[in-house]
Amino acid sequence: MKTKITLLPVIVLFIISSCGVKKENEALKAQLEKVKTENEAFKNKSKKLENSIEQYKKTLQEIDKNLQLINSDVKMTANLKKELKTDKDVKTKILNQIKSISLNMQNSKLKIQALDASLNELRKKYGNQSEDVLALNRELKTAAQQLIEQEKEFNLMKSNLESDMEGLEEAYQEQLRIAQDLKEILDRAFYYSGTSKDLKDKGIVEKEGGFIGIGRVKVLKANASESLFDKISKEKTDSLVFDSKSLKMITDHPADSYTLKESPEKMVLVITDKKSFWKNANYLVVQTAK
Repeated sequence: MKTKITLLPVIVLFIISSCGVKKENEALKAQLEKVKTENEAFKNKSKKLENSIEQYKKTLQEIDKNLQLINSDVKMTANLKKELKTDKDVKTKILNQIKSISLNMQNSKLKIQALDASLNELRKKYGNQSEDVLALNRELKTAAQQLIEQEKEFNLMKSNLESDMEGLEEAYQEQLRIAQDLKEILDRAFYYSGTSKDLKDKGIVEKEGGFIGIGRVKVLKANASESLFDKISKEKTDSLVFDSKSLKMITDHPADSYTLKESPEKMVLVITDKKSFWKNANYLVVQTAK
């Protein structure tokens, strides 16, 4: 496998995790389920409103609260657009907010429809208070108009966000691909094993240091042919087996990061501390003996 015997640049990966946003997302999901259940009950007509002025007022208050919440959520969701970078948690929050707005709009609409349907019965029941009933109905129509205006604003915001969300998804996936590529680069290591003559003949090592030829040691040659090395994964490689009676480490690896085990006609290099073993270099050269 080919490799360049050079040190890799220092790569710093920032992984941003927002615990606060994650908690908000969980709380919002629970809220969404609650509203969704109520909406389904209205649709299936299993939830019926008490036919009274008090219930009418109470439901109008619920609708008004919904409208305020929708208005607040639309503004907040639009502001979150500024944070659309590669933060997946913010993206999830935006998607949940959009669902929340949609469900609350549906909830308001269903309640408006329920109150509108009960108007005639309410007037019959409270004939002497028909003006009060009509006043409540006027409030209902005002709420309906507000909902219509909010829906227009929501649809416009959603339309603008959709293109950004699509771009965010592409950017996020690209970021994942880049991160994976970087991880593969950082995980990549190379090794070569051979006899003293083999290492010398193929230009893998050279001798350096010492005094008048005494104590000179073999070191990896900077321009060693890259085609000679085999590629391995630092993370996945726990040990390497060599057909040799003995092994000599040529490249620099801390002594406490590995062990050498003997077996008949073989030597096994066991990497006990991967981080320490590869900290000085991303390549390994060992000298074998026949």
